[in-house]
Amino acid sequence: MLKKIESKKILENIEVKISDVEFNKMFKSGLEYATVARGTWNISHVGMLIPESHQIFVCAANCLRGVVLTAAEIHSMDRFSTIEVKENMLYDGSMEFVIIDGVIDIVEKLDKKPKVVLVYLSCLHHFLGIDIDMIFKTLNDKYEDIDFIDCYMNPTLRKSGLTPDELMRIRLYRPLKKIDIKNNVVSIIGNDFPLNENSEIYKVLNKNNIILKDITKCKNFDEYLSIAESFAYIYLFKAVAPSANDLTNRLLGKNIFISNSFNFDEIMIEIKKLCDFLNIKNLDKEYYDERIKICREKLFELKNILGDKKICIDYTYTTRILSLAKLLLDNGFNVDRIYADAFQVEEVDDFSYIKEKFPNVKLMPTVNPIMLYSNDNEEEDEYLAIGQKAAYFSNTNHFVNIVEGGGMFGFEGIIDTVDLMRDAYLNKKNMRELVKIKGLGCEECIRC
Repeated sequence: MLKKIESKKILENIEVKISDVEFNKMFKSGLEYATVARGTWNISHVGMLIPESHQIFVCAANCLRGVVLTAAEIHSMDRFSTIEVKENMLYDGSMEFVIIDGVIDIVEKLDKKPKVVLVYLSCLHHFLGIDIDMIFKTLNDKYEDIDFIDCYMNPTLRKSGLTPDELMRIRLYRPLKKIDIKNNVVSIIGNDFPLNENSEIYKVLNKNNIILKDITKCKNFDEYLSIAESFAYIYLFKAVAPSANDLTNRLLGKNIFISNSFNFDEIMIEIKKLCDFLNIKNLDKEYYDERIKICREKLFELKNILGDKKICIDYTYTTRILSLAKLLLDNGFNVDRIYADAFQVEEVDDFSYIKEKFPNVKLMPTVNPIMLYSNDNEEEDEYLAIGQKAAYFSNTNHFVNIVEGGGMFGFEGIIDTVDLMRDAYLNKKNMRELVKIKGLGCEECIRC
């Protein structure tokens, strides 16, 4: 006989205090749950960043359903096509020719020939061991004016080797060709959103008359190709490292990782690291002193408004959520929960600090199936949430609706975060409607 399980008791069992666990050993891996908070980007959103490109997904009908909806929701069906894989294709030896003929048929029927065609293969193609190199050689030989790029919608790769996201970031820049490098041009790569032009990265580059290129700002294919002029590539997300290395290996130049910290000292260290790497002058000490002063004042004002309001944060807001949590905790905010299944390596010191100074902070998973019950057991609007998943799990309409950093960085990123928290506290949103939107902000970044 089936017995109803008390979901509240289950949730109590999954919640852990940071003092009781070790770094990245919080939760066991197993069957995973995907929350209805859909604001984070997927490989289809990322691929659309290449101007004048077209996507073709090759997989079974049930897999196609999700990516078709993605294209429809961002009003990009004119840049999206599919090839449906039927059961007989799995054993009759026709798969390579199905893909080649299908892609050719789609390209010939397009009103305008794309500059790039991203062909997304799926896990079943790896299981079958098809000749992928032959497929793309055939297509590139037939259409010399189109770049056909192999992309992969393969969930079986999520926990072995390069992840689908890491692979997609490599493919995002594969059409770039080697051209003359300019010593006054650098690019920021791997961002889903344009970097805030008030950020310290922009300011230090502007001070030294260095141009910063960004795929999210490219209006056409020629602008996209000009990224290859860069003598250096900057990235803010560790998942972009394979892409940065691929670019420098193919196009020369060099690359550097800059961590998107919320710690005053670390921000200045990262900017100095960038300046040393590029051999340019840093911003003046007076600038940093003024920014720190503004940040402290903003945090103090917000604390007076929020009082002891409970705060929860999730990993989709920024890669450095422990750095953000530490900043808030040190300034008296009641950070009660952090939703994350694992943390970035550069978060280890922040983890140890919070564990020692604020041992009662609770950690919650996001993919454990038990989290299915989380939303139903929380008092509505008890929390101020930073991030969509935190908002959904804590059942609050007071939340900061930003994903994947939102283009924020440094002291300006702290100021923006504080302002967004203030607005979230004072103004309710419709959480259940907003978190259903896939690829938050994607439409604003896709040009053509």
